[in-house]
Amino acid sequence: MTQVQLKRLRLGAYSALTASMVVLAATMKFFGGVDNAPAAMLWMVTALAAFFVILVVFDSVYRATTKNSLCIHCGGSRRMQSFRFYGECPHCGK
Repeated sequence: MTQVQLKRLRLGAYSALTASMVVLAATMKFFGGVDNAPAAMLWMVTALAAFFVILVVFDSVYRATTKNSLCIHCGGSRRMQSFRFYGECPHCGK
């Protein structure tokens, strides 16, 4: 899997999880709040929240251990360097 595909997969996963949480929250509001929502809906919210937390932790650990940053121009991988805010991409030079 290329870096660009991985970036799109991450964006899609976060977007889908966020959208599903918003839909479940709106549905719970339709039922009259947390107190009137069915138990299955509360379990879905709990499972989605747990999956979201696991995904964020896994993604943070993965990015911290690989120490790579993606170029916004070409999607190429470049090494992150301490105390540098700007660096040129070795692939495209931008």
